Amino acid sequence: MLGGEDPEALGAARRIQQYTGPVMAKGLEDTALYRFNRLIALSDVGEKPDRFSQSVASFHDFLKSRLDRQRHGMLTSSSHDTKRGEDIRARLASLSGHARVWDRKVDLWAEILLGQGAPAIDRGDLSYFFQTLLGAWPVEIEPDEALDEPRRAAFQDRIGAAMLKSVREARQRTNWNVPRHDYEAQLDAFIKVAMGSGANPFLDDFRQFEATIAWDGACNGLVETLIKLTAPGVPDIYQGSELWEQSMVDPDNRRPVDFGARAALLAQLQDDAPLAPLSRHFRDGAIKLALIRRVLALRRRHAGLFADGDYQPLEVAGADAKRVLAFTRTQGEVTLLVAATLRPWLRTPAATALPPCPIAGAAWRDVLQNTAASDGLCSAELPISLFIAERP
Repeated sequence: MLGGEDPEALGAARRIQQYTGPVMAKGLEDTALYRFNRLIALSDVGEKPDRFSQSVASFHDFLKSRLDRQRHGMLTSSSHDTKRGEDIRARLASLSGHARVWDRKVDLWAEILLGQGAPAIDRGDLSYFFQTLLGAWPVEIEPDEALDEPRRAAFQDRIGAAMLKSVREARQRTNWNVPRHDYEAQLDAFIKVAMGSGANPFLDDFRQFEATIAWDGACNGLVETLIKLTAPGVPDIYQGSELWEQSMVDPDNRRPVDFGARAALLAQLQDDAPLAPLSRHFRDGAIKLALIRRVLALRRRHAGLFADGDYQPLEVAGADAKRVLAFTRTQGEVTLLVAATLRPWLRTPAATALPPCPIAGAAWRDVLQNTAASDGLCSAELPISLFIAERP
């Protein structure tokens, strides 16, 4: 179009490409993705918000392509530029299993808040707020735990800042250049009512709903973490993501990280202890930290397997086969088997069989439970399983 190898054409192409990236970012990532609020877990950098799901087969095709083309490329799930942390997205993705209940809750909460004196705000912003609040509500807060005033006020400030940025970026009711202070004041007043201390019927009902889906979100987060650590590529763990990562859009995701707390929790974990018991107190994040530690140690022992090992989708047998994503990584006399149970809101373990060990003279070992493998592919307590077989 620009004249092939002509020097002037190439120069023009280079100059144009200095602008195409920023224009795309401003138009899609910094505007459209703030307007498309149907499920904000999908409205993030690199996402396609109109694609709600993909088949297990297409996911396998994608990972096989990564092995062929980008086996040493970075695998990241959170960064300084993502609009919401990986575990916000994982929790919100679980709404697909509670869609009808969620629709009713949105209408109910809007009605309750109007009754509590909150001003009306745009319906799209209302949806964005409820999803942001649900995704970012600190998972470490137990359902029956009282929220002390300093923590409540700090969280309200963070939510308020994220909401103000979202409506200005969307540029529908206000914007950065010409702010509509009247609408922004309405939004601020709405958030203060929603997050108010004292008697708060909205927050009481909201927290009950959060309690019903918290484990679903955690399951999605564990599945994402295990796949990131075992799929073809080099996993990147963004600062703070060793535990549940519920940061909102920048600058919220650039806050200082309490590495001391993470180090203290890590010191409490036993190297070879089974992971399943940690699910009983999943809200503290120890189960995610233990998973990362366990798989990173495995990567260190079998660096070649993870760097260049073959990738093969695993055909799963059993009544719940469609709920399971499984694959193997193989190099030489070592095979790794990864399995993840999808749709955790069904609340039942997937009944699937562990395939025969492919290595003569070896047997599967359950990496996460640190035991000899049982006959089942999927855990009854966790949404993830990891097995290894190697020649003695």
